[in-house]
Amino acid sequence: MPGNATNNNPNNDKQQSTLRITLVVDDNEIYMTYRYYSFLFDPDTQSKDSNKFKYMLRLGKLIEYQDNNGIDGFQPSGDKLVQTWSFANADPFTNWQRTIDSNTGAHVYTISNGVFTFAARISANTFMMGNDQIYPDDLKFDIFINNFPYQTNGESYLALVGWVQSKLDIAVSEGSNNKLALGGSDAAITWVTNCDLDDHTDCNVVLGAAYDDPDSCKDDSFDHESSNGDNVKATIWSFVDDGGHPDSISWDPKLQNGVDDEVTDSASGVAVCAAALAACVAAAVAF
Repeated sequence: MPGNATNNNPNNDKQQSTLRITLVVDDNEIYMTYRYYSFLFDPDTQSKDSNKFKYMLRLGKLIEYQDNNGIDGFQPSGDKLVQTWSFANADPFTNWQRTIDSNTGAHVYTISNGVFTFAARISANTFMMGNDQIYPDDLKFDIFINNFPYQTNGESYLALVGWVQSKLDIAVSEGSNNKLALGGSDAAITWVTNCDLDDHTDCNVVLGAAYDDPDSCKDDSFDHESSNGDNVKATIWSFVDDGGHPDSISWDPKLQNGVDDEVTDSASGVAVCAAALAACVAAAVAF
């Protein structure tokens, strides 16, 4: 449910900012749609300035692979694909849970299919998670992989396959190994480059592949249809450890708009839906 508010600031500029984040889960994928709109009107000059964008991140499967070329991160052209573990072939996601983090005040929405657990965080206030500062217009989400059914006895690794979709151009930020930028806007998907294993040691997160055309992937399991003429980039985040099949892996990326947080009176909304469960919860959060 989106919200908005108009603020008369000390300069008499009228500014409005609206954020809508939609989370949808069905038996096949997790969808995160981020819509942002801001409007600024200067009554002295009668000038108007606006900024808007929309993008979607979809998560749909894990892969197990063996490293055949010594390059960190899954490389479809060189590594061995052991299995594709699709959400569609796993147990269904069940029971959205909404809680309040007592340390940060963030609203936390969690759902799991037993192996893959997804937890989204949104807050009306800025808060810290580790060394990362989370703003009200960020969507921070946690991913937990538990007791994955590995098919190899030797070394192998896991990777998460997703798709970024927008009418904006999608590209890995120049000089960065942890950011996908969208067009000429400041919107981005960022992630920490380390993940945690069950024994509390670190592993590395590597964007081993990011394809402008999902059909260029060598395996049909990575194909994904675009819609509405949007650009689509297939993304494969690899969790690089010692290949020893950890019982659990956790990781926490985020969606953000990247715009300076100068608007002091606006509103955001988050809509959370579990399509397979025919249930939807919407909550408006002012910031």
